[in-house]
Amino acid sequence: MTGANGLSTRPSRGKTVTVSAYPQGKANNPITCTAEVYFDGVFPAFNCNPYVDGTSGSPWLATTPDGITVVGPIAGLHQGGCYSYTSYSPPLGRHARAVYRRAVARGKPDIAPQAGSDGCSTGL
Repeated sequence: MTGANGLSTRPSRGKTVTVSAYPQGKANNPITCTAEVYFDGVFPAFNCNPYVDGTSGSPWLATTPDGITVVGPIAGLHQGGCYSYTSYSPPLGRHARAVYRRAVARGKPDIAPQAGSDGCSTGL
């Protein structure tokens, strides 16, 4: 479990997620969006305004037969997205489960690699 919510490995295409975030520079006022999930390659995504910089890491919550479940975080493709209204989640899977189990067992953490290019064209 993650807090009071279960952990899943990915959202389903066409299902709805609700994401509450505390965006950078918004005086600690949360914004919430409920949107349908689609995929950009292997990356789950949703579109929603008024999402802006600073929402990274916010959990994607989905209603499942087991209750409210975390199905991903805002992160991943293009370091958050080429458009402020599009948010991505990394394609979680067995590796995410293994990290979760290791954390619960108080195992050693992974060392994250440096971020690469965001992949967005600048239009210049």
